[in-house]
Amino acid sequence: HDPTVNQSTPAGRNSHPAQLTPDQVRLLLGSLQVSGWSGSLMGFLVTPTPIPVFKQGELRTIAGPISHALSSAGPDERVFFTLPNQKTPYSDDRITGALAVRGPYLHFVLTDHSAFTRGDTAGGDDLRDTKGMKLFVANPATPAQLAKSEEPHWGPYEKVHLSIVIHEVLAFSQTSNMPASNAASGIGVPASPKQGESSPRPVSGQPVERSNDLQLQLQELTTSNLELKKRLEEQSSQMTELKTELQKLQKELKKVKPKSLRTPPLP
Repeated sequence: HDPTVNQSTPAGRNSHPAQLTPDQVRLLLGSLQVSGWSGSLMGFLVTPTPIPVFKQGELRTIAGPISHALSSAGPDERVFFTLPNQKTPYSDDRITGALAVRGPYLHFVLTDHSAFTRGDTAGGDDLRDTKGMKLFVANPATPAQLAKSEEPHWGPYEKVHLSIVIHEVLAFSQTSNMPASNAASGIGVPASPKQGESSPRPVSGQPVERSNDLQLQLQELTTSNLELKKRLEEQSSQMTELKTELQKLQKELKKVKPKSLRTPPLP
């Protein structure tokens, strides 16, 4: 069942069964990229670099089954996938998520990725831990700009999602000189203009476009640095407050002696 389906409007239901060939599935999923970090501290120290969501071998593994599942799904269903970590098969970190076709769009949600290890939660899984993941689509394609009525009703733990225009991504992937899987080698376009980074991708005869990409990358890096500086200032302020409070408590303890430590009166 697809919990993002809106039963009250036809535009809110999936266009299933959907007829996408394995090659089309491979091109669509091969255009997706993800960034994230391992553990809870790394996001403060480094700027994550996007990588392909699926490697070439993984695309070959799942393209056929996903194509078949989409052709078998109903309007209120979506396709779920899970891929174990090939390097450490017994690890809890996997590539998991779901996807659905709705009108001209492919809606994709990622709930975990084995490239980023989960932070120490002292036992048990924290569904809110998304490892700082953000989704991108490889240049020159861009994320779909959805109207409010077209936006899926994403669940509270489905914060890492991206929608793309199917025919647009297929057209770019088929005419691109880059390899069919993982269509771009550089950083793609983020799901939101406020998220992630954009890296220049050489385009013959389009120097203006490359200049705009460089400016956007510089702007995003500046924003990230400002956010990091703000976090450090907040942490420094909190440490100062805690130190002041500790000194205050120490002074109060010196003034008040416990009864057990008072010198008993002489007989």
